[in-house]
Formats: sequence, structure tokens, C-alpha cells
Amino acid sequence: MENSNLEVLNNERLTTKKDIKILQKKYKLSSKYAKLLWSICKKNQVPEITNHIKDFKWIQVIFKNAYNYLKETNANDEQINDFYKLLYKMEQISTESRKIPSTRAIPLSTILFYITAEFEQYPLFVIENKENYYCLELPDFIYKTSVRPQPLSRLRLMMKTKDGVSYFFISRLLRYEIVPGEDIKMVLSHTQKLDVQMQRHYHRETFDAFCSFSPVHVTASNKNDNTTFTISDKEYDGRITNISGGGACIKTMLPIREGQYMALHLRELKINEPIIGIIKRTRKLTDGSFALHVQFISFSLHSQNAILGYVYKYEL
Repeated sequence: MENSNLEVLNNERLTTKKDIKILQKKYKLSSKYAKLLWSICKKNQVPEITNHIKDFKWIQVIFKNAYNYLKETNANDEQINDFYKLLYKMEQISTESRKIPSTRAIPLSTILFYITAEFEQYPLFVIENKENYYCLELPDFIYKTSVRPQPLSRLRLMMKTKDGVSYFFISRLLRYEIVPGEDIKMVLSHTQKLDVQMQRHYHRETFDAFCSFSPVHVTASNKNDNTTFTISDKEYDGRITNISGGGACIKTMLPIREGQYMALHLRELKINEPIIGIIKRTRKLTDGSFALHVQFISFSLHSQNAILGYVYKYEL
């Protein structure tokens, strides 16, 4: 491994098996993935991993080298899939290790997104952060509309840090401070309940690619619990707006109901088999189109690995 791509501390030793056991115990890493992580660290002579666990870009360099080795040695789909699952687990560990403990730690000028009951998002700047409260700048055009939250109401907020970690939390709006000639201030209570957006089982990446999809008829057998998916010959156009190893969001002009099954065709990603999914949520967008949040339920490891390769930019 080329250490020139990694931050290396002075007189830093290599990762030991004991370091892996520490990570395994602290972050509840299974024996299977602890063994795989130790194999990667040992083969690539990785500097002490516990010193760098907060830096996911550093972790990515290690794993990209390990991935290249897997491809060179013609690893099978199961081995590559285990690799990706460990990589996502390392991303979770990295995120958890640098979690912000409270809204008191949010820097000034940070953008927080106020999420309305209709799931609209409005960016607001943090302009003060004191021990007992913090303040957001509220544009006048928002204050004069029905979107304006009421005093003592609970606001759902989202923050994305520079290193790409997203947090969701709720703060209570204590009051407005309105001074003529100055910006309107929303004074909010602090909270320590910040939820990191890692609830999915796979890393999700913003994407923009053409796709098509077909209706699916589902037949369940009571005898052996097998489910048969019959894919229609009809195909409808859409665009992928984000994707992960477990699902995708598709933009389309068709208002398809939640709970419907579909076969997703991802030919631009060079995936030849249709991926069966179920629509978990349908949202109408401001331009009149619809966002379909699809959970994948039936596809091969090979196709999932191909998607994960695009998500982590290993196959670009």
C-alpha cells in the first residue's frame, strides 16, 4: 500500500490484532468482519488504525487498495459483498467516533435545514450559539408566510457537516427576536439528541442516471413460502436521483402508489438483470413529478456489488 496517500503520525506503529479486537468490542463488530479487517490491515501494513478511525477518507484509501487486490485475484461475489459490508460498517464506526454531542458544538455560519410537516426544506444560518440557546437567521420572506413556525413549537432540523455526516434533531423555538433594520432571529433550545443519518444498511449516494421500470405481478405460494415475480413487458422511463445497495429513489411523472412492486432496469450501470423492488414511499415534487422511494427485495449479489461499486466510486 502506498502510505503517501495516508496521514501517518510520527513513529507510528502498524495495526496489531489487539487494535482490531478493541474496535470489535467497542463497536460490536462480528468475528467474521473483525477477521476480514485484520486481514486487510495486515496485508497492507496499515498504520495504527485506531488513530485514524475518525477519517473515513483515510479508511477509503486502505479499502480501495484491498478492493483492487480482490479484483486482481478474481474474488467471488460473496467475498466482494462481505468486503462492501465491512466497508459500510467502517463508515458507521468512523461516523460514530466523531459524532457531535450537542447543538452547543455547532459552529457559527453552519447551515441548518428546517424541515416542514410537508417535508419541504429551508436553509437557515446559525448566527449565535450560547450556553443556554442558539439562534438561526430567518429570512423575512419566510417569516411572512405560513411556513413560519410558531413560538414554543418543536422544529425538525437537519445538518450536514463538511465531512459529509448528516444529523437530524429537534429543537424548541423559544421566541423570535425582531429588531428593525436587523435580521429576524429564531431563538432555539439546545438538545443532545442528535441522530446520525446511518439508519440504512448501505451507504447512499446522490446519483443522476436514466433508468426504466416495469410493473410486477407477485404470486405467493403457501406451500413452500416461495414468491414468484412476473415482470410486465411494458417499460416506463425514470431517473435515479440516489441509490444504495439496498434501494433507490426514482423520479418519474407517474404517480405510482406505495406498496406496488416494480422491476428496475439499470442498463446505464451495466446491470443486465431486472432488480425487483417495492415502493415504500411516494412523494409529489414541486415540478409535478413524483419521487418513488424503492426498497430492493430480489437481485443477485453480483448486481448488488455492481451498485456498491458505483456508490463508492470503485467502478467509475
